Amino acid sequence: TEDQQLIITDVLIGFIQQHNHCRGSGDARIVGSDGVTYANIPVYSTTLGNASSQATQISARSGFVIPPNTSVQVKWYWGWNECSRSDFQLAYNLTGYLSTP
Repeated sequence: TEDQQLIITDVLIGFIQQHNHCRGSGDARIVGSDGVTYANIPVYSTTLGNASSQATQISARSGFVIPPNTSVQVKWYWGWNECSRSDFQLAYNLTGYLSTP
């Protein structure tokens, strides 16, 4: 509701590439509707050489507060990448709860 703050307890970010010879990096940012960046989570994906599965790297952040009446979104900012950017996917999970300050 409008008078409750959001406590984000956990953020998991997974960076997945479609080809195991491509690497990439960037920052996933949790940005509020108030313009504040509440979390900046660096994500990096490396190669697996001849491995049969896709390369994935997971980053995490936990325990930050979003003020009442503020929505949040995850925004992606590329650092660098090999191959086409369409060969990469970003998956994320946000968990938390509402609390009265």
